[in-house]
Amino acid sequence: MKLYILTLIIFLCPLFLRAQRVYAYNWEGGIMIGTAHYVGDLNPSVTPRVKDVRISAGVMGRIPLSRKAALRSGFMYGRLVGDEANFPQRRIRGYTFQTDIFEMNVLFEFEPFARDKFFSDSRGNLNLEKLISPYVFAGGGFSYARLSPDFSRVQGLVSEPLISEDRRATTTRMIPLIPAGVGVKLDFNINLGIALEASGRFAFTDYIDGISKAANPNKDDSYFMVNVCVFKRF
Repeated sequence: MKLYILTLIIFLCPLFLRAQRVYAYNWEGGIMIGTAHYVGDLNPSVTPRVKDVRISAGVMGRIPLSRKAALRSGFMYGRLVGDEANFPQRRIRGYTFQTDIFEMNVLFEFEPFARDKFFSDSRGNLNLEKLISPYVFAGGGFSYARLSPDFSRVQGLVSEPLISEDRRATTTRMIPLIPAGVGVKLDFNINLGIALEASGRFAFTDYIDGISKAANPNKDDSYFMVNVCVFKRF
C-alpha cells in the first residue's frame, strides 16, 4: 500500500507545482495514442515485428519550468505480447505471453529551440513562430503489470521446477522503470499543437513477460512506445 501511495504522489506532484507563467500559458494537457512493443527473453530482436505491435494510449500534463525546460506527468496504457513461434531459433521452446501495462511517470523535458517559438510584436501582442522543434525527455515511474505467460506448448525442454517458479511469481507486479526518449513538436497555433515521440521504458525486472527463471533471469526486460500527442495550452 505504501508503494501505491508513493506512486500516486510522484505522479501528481508536477500538477500541484506552481507553474511559471512562461509565454501565454500556465500548463499543457494532451492525449496520446500510438503503439507499444516488448523486448526481452521471448524477443531476440529490438526491432519490432508487426505481429507483436499493439496499441498504446494515455494522457499527460506538462508545466513550464523555463523557456526550454518543462516537467510533465503522464498515465499510459499499453499491451505487450510475444510469441516465440515467430522466431525460428525460439520456435522449439514455444513460450507466449500477454501483459497489460498501466504506467504512471514523471518526466523532465528539454526543448532547445522552444525559446524561439514565441515573441511579442510592436503592440505587445504574443505571436508564434511555427517551428518543427525537437526535444528529449527522461524521468522515472512505475508500471502496474497484469501478466499472462503461457507455457502450454513446452514439451519437456525446460525444467518444470523453473516453470512452476515463474507461475507462482507472476500474476500482477508493480514495476519501477526509467522512461527516456526523443520527440518533435509542431504548433498549429498558440493554443494547440501536436508531437510525435519515440521512447523506451527500461525496467528493473525480468518479469514484464511473466517469464524469468525458465528463460534468461540475468537480463531485464524493457518495452518501447511510439506515440502521437495532441496537446492544448491553458
